[in-house]
Amino acid sequence: MLSCPSCDRRLERKDIRSEGFFCPGCKEKLRVKALCPYEQELAVVAASVVAFLVPSLLGAHGFSRLLAALVLFLPICGVLGALRAVFSPYQLIRDSASPGHIGEPVGNILRITAPREPPAGTQR
Repeated sequence: MLSCPSCDRRLERKDIRSEGFFCPGCKEKLRVKALCPYEQELAVVAASVVAFLVPSLLGAHGFSRLLAALVLFLPICGVLGALRAVFSPYQLIRDSASPGHIGEPVGNILRITAPREPPAGTQR
């Protein structure tokens, strides 16, 4: 279960959105902290290496080694996913690219208007 970094309110899974959302308690704009971009690729490579090493260490050769590696690959990915969930859980952070509260202005609005009139007594 994740909690808001501003008000420490525990958020339910249905409240959390991957693209950003508002905390139901304090209305702070939040998002899920981005993971390392290569984390999944590294996990797949590690699972592949381990899946081929285990049958090799147990003495399998040829097609039986390949078949054993294919059978072991998915369970090893599951174990690595569980380890990742335990040791590096998802975190919520404030979304600094957006306003902090609902209804808060985003910033200055550029308005294009006619040029200002010069002050009285000045020449153009």
